[in-house]
Amino acid sequence: MPAPHWQSVAQSCRACFATRWLHLQFWGVFRRLSGAVIAIYLGLTSLSVWILPAFAFSGAGITLWIVYRIATQRGHTAMGTLLLAGVAIGALNVAAASLILALSLNDWDTGKMIVYWSMGGLEGRTWDHVRLIVPFALLGCALVLCFSRDLDALLMGEVHAASVGIDVPAPASTC
Repeated sequence: MPAPHWQSVAQSCRACFATRWLHLQFWGVFRRLSGAVIAIYLGLTSLSVWILPAFAFSGAGITLWIVYRIATQRGHTAMGTLLLAGVAIGALNVAAASLILALSLNDWDTGKMIVYWSMGGLEGRTWDHVRLIVPFALLGCALVLCFSRDLDALLMGEVHAASVGIDVPAPASTC
């Protein structure tokens, strides 16, 4: 499965944190998700169509959890700490993925697969992969549609969202 395009997710995260320049890159999950690289390196991708996405999203989820745990103290998450933790953990993820890529240089096919996946290549993808993602894409679209008014208001900032009647903690905690 190709590397996901995170633009729509990044827009939702910007709305959740009322920061226009926030991208998942700062959370450490934008490039080279280590979970998927590990699955490719271990050769697990040939077992099932679900393995690569499961490892990719697991790796991203673990990364997000670590970044959030680092940034949260006493129930309060500081934006600056969140961004710095994301940059640091992102660098660690890139270093781990690069190490795995360097270790796979003896096996040309594995190294090529890691590089192509990291770059978003569609080589070897079939309609099974499309059927795999459709339920999740529909669920994501439904959630965005349900919260579109709140997310639009949050894009303008928490103060603006509160002034137009949005309960700011509710959409932010949902995201």
